[in-house]
Amino acid sequence: MAYIQSVSVFRQCCSSLSTSSRKCTPTSLYKYTSIPTHRIFHTLKSSPTQTSFLNSNRNHSLSRTYHTQTSTSSSTSMNIASFCWTQYNLSLVSYPLLTKACTSGSIMLLSDILAQKLSESSSKSIDWIRATKLALLGLIFLGPVGHFWYNFLDYLSKSVTIPVLVMKISADQLLLTPIVNACIFFYTEFVRSAFTKEANSLSIRISNGIKNVQQNLWNAMLCSWKLWPMIHIITFKFIPVSLRVLYVNIISLGWLTFMSLLANSNQNQSETISTKTTTISQ
Repeated sequence: MAYIQSVSVFRQCCSSLSTSSRKCTPTSLYKYTSIPTHRIFHTLKSSPTQTSFLNSNRNHSLSRTYHTQTSTSSSTSMNIASFCWTQYNLSLVSYPLLTKACTSGSIMLLSDILAQKLSESSSKSIDWIRATKLALLGLIFLGPVGHFWYNFLDYLSKSVTIPVLVMKISADQLLLTPIVNACIFFYTEFVRSAFTKEANSLSIRISNGIKNVQQNLWNAMLCSWKLWPMIHIITFKFIPVSLRVLYVNIISLGWLTFMSLLANSNQNQSETISTKTTTISQ
């Protein structure tokens, strides 16, 4: 009853003062009731309804603060990503060949690291020499080749009709892809001993590189023909020519990981045989 009376007096005070510029203060309340003001506010404050209302406001305020902080953090991340993307596109305009070469080298480095982690010897530490070799292949060969190749195909025809798409995909899979895959297999085996203490002669390295190509190229091409034609429909139809190397490198991260596993399979087998031979001799 005291709570109802206090609320009634409080509302009467606020409605009476609504026409004036004065605020509803404890002194103003004293004019409209004989109940001491400290009892009014004590009743309002201690009532379950008012306590629930205050807690609800506090929880709402905390929730709003959390969402504001989350929104600010998300906005900052988006701004950083937008800035990096803008700078990358500016680099494509100013230094297209260098930008695409660095992109390809970075993807090759990451793909070989993933390949090492997924291989049977994943418990070992990362072989940075091996990863660097493939990164150099992407930097020196794959990135520049992709740059000139896609510009050449776009120079032949900018049309996105079905016959043109079939022509571009066929040229890519029948002309460029075998050369690129063969170079990856040959390069991997040729430079394998370049950073080690093995004293192989140049002729032996060339012979090993050719053997690696003969053993792995056909399997790689079969897998490529099952996957890449569908991907290149998007490449040649929707992706701008300046971004095709980036798009293909991102999509090919898994493919290059597979290629790295396949290209280094002979090395792992030879190391296993060498280890077994040493163990038997001991």
